[in-house]
Amino acid sequence: SKGQLVNPCFIKTFDVQNTGDSIIKLDELIFEMGGLDLLVYSSGIGCENKELKFDIELDTINTNATGFTNIAAHIFNYFKAHKKGQIVTISSIAGFRGNPFFPAYAATKAYLLNYSESLRIKSKKEKCGIIVTDLRAGFVKTGHVDPSKMFWEISVEHATRLMLKAILRKKDIAYIRKRWWFIMVIMRLMPRWLYNRLPF
Repeated sequence: SKGQLVNPCFIKTFDVQNTGDSIIKLDELIFEMGGLDLLVYSSGIGCENKELKFDIELDTINTNATGFTNIAAHIFNYFKAHKKGQIVTISSIAGFRGNPFFPAYAATKAYLLNYSESLRIKSKKEKCGIIVTDLRAGFVKTGHVDPSKMFWEISVEHATRLMLKAILRKKDIAYIRKRWWFIMVIMRLMPRWLYNRLPF
């Protein structure tokens, strides 16, 4: 029924910031499942940090960048050995430009954008047969962002359906929703002097 897990279901809990334990648990999970065809990396955090408290920035970096790199690189090599597989990353529109209130979050999401592209190019050049899908999400009603600061926001359920469609279609890049592509173009083309004046 709705909301229930489908059997057979395999569960393994680990903290992506613990890089050594993560790989051990991940390999155990792959062994228990009898292999892996698809990895979706959805672990990520982002906190407003106007005072630039280092512990907040480091926590964001360790989850969004270091933890991701550890898992993605390991699974890329696993898929490369099997000549097939799909890696899915959930990045964000926040990765297009800097943000004075969420500096580490914006920076790590930019990292995801570029690392995903790097893996995609590497797969094609080395003929690894690996699909790398970058899901670039806009505002989703997760409860982590003040609703008054959001626009074009969609529910978690709606975002999940759009993400699943992009994954099944094995897209390289998908904007959640499509209209965010226009925002990306505008932000990329906006001159620095004008972007610096935005109210955020």
